[in-house]
Amino acid sequence: MKKRILILTVALAVMLSGCNKSSEKKLDTKSAVFTIEKDNKTVDAVSESYAWLYVLMYKDQYESIFGSEFWDEESEDGTTYGEMFKADLVDEIKQVKILALEAEANGVTLNDEEKDICASNAQEYIESIEEDTLKKTGITADTLAEYDEDYTLYDKYKNELLKEKDVEINEDDVRQSDLFILNFETVDYDEEVQVSDKKKAEQKKKAEEAYTMLKEGKDIETVAEEFGFDPDVCQMTTGKTAEADQDEYYDEAFETAAFALKEGEYSEVTECRDGYYIIQMITEENEEETAAAMESAEEAKADEIFMPMLEEMGEKYEVTLNEENWDKISFSADIAFVTEEADEADSTGEIITEDELSEEETSEE
Repeated sequence: MKKRILILTVALAVMLSGCNKSSEKKLDTKSAVFTIEKDNKTVDAVSESYAWLYVLMYKDQYESIFGSEFWDEESEDGTTYGEMFKADLVDEIKQVKILALEAEANGVTLNDEEKDICASNAQEYIESIEEDTLKKTGITADTLAEYDEDYTLYDKYKNELLKEKDVEINEDDVRQSDLFILNFETVDYDEEVQVSDKKKAEQKKKAEEAYTMLKEGKDIETVAEEFGFDPDVCQMTTGKTAEADQDEYYDEAFETAAFALKEGEYSEVTECRDGYYIIQMITEENEEETAAAMESAEEAKADEIFMPMLEEMGEKYEVTLNEENWDKISFSADIAFVTEEADEADSTGEIITEDELSEEETSEE
């Protein structure tokens, strides 16, 4: 959950580019939702508006997929998702705040250009939030700037700590290939069971017939259509499964057959856990997808190295909740970003057509 929240909040940090935290910042502990202490001294105070900004972002992300009722639904342990996210919110904010604090303590700061970008972007981004939401939450451009400065310092110090660490990934391990796949299934997915021996034998026979047609010179798309496959559905881009991710869905037989192929080659009929496969290699390396996989894998490796470091730093800090203020924060609150429809309506309202102008002039006469 913490990792998911971190991924979501980084999305806004990308849009806002960075602002320097003032070392003279006054801490408003009375109106804070929680404070952060180190060595029995309060070193930061998280405001209600700062917490509301996180809530607003998560609501926008999750409600677009699961609807506004998502927060009242119960997870397996009986807590609602709203309660779960709210509890994780404290840890997430604490992690970002303490790393920003550690960055400053170790001389990692932002330059004037980064400060200017922060101020400019925060001012622009505030316009994407509904006026009523701004009133309810107290979110201001300063709130956005504070959020951005924390994440910018977080990233900057994280990169500094990882500078001497090996986070490079072997491209061969993440190479993404374009495949054309015929799967004569041997699993009844409605019942989630293997098909009967008779049905399995029939599927194997079909796969062998398809393989014979390929050897006779027919192209794989034509063969797919003759056996009722949609050629578009048969195509996929994928790579080898990392050892750490090899769970119940990993199929060694499939990957061994697929990634031994050269461009244009197709495999023999291969029995896998859910069917008899014929696989054709379309493109050995999809460069765009491979680059994305490299970036993702390097980020994952960097996090694997970095998170224990962050946890160790976190042990030096304590959080104290202001229950009265914290209770005001809720994922069920009616807050939102400006919708595209409202944006278009505002834009339309500012446009005066030539006909409207003529009507106004006639009226004045």
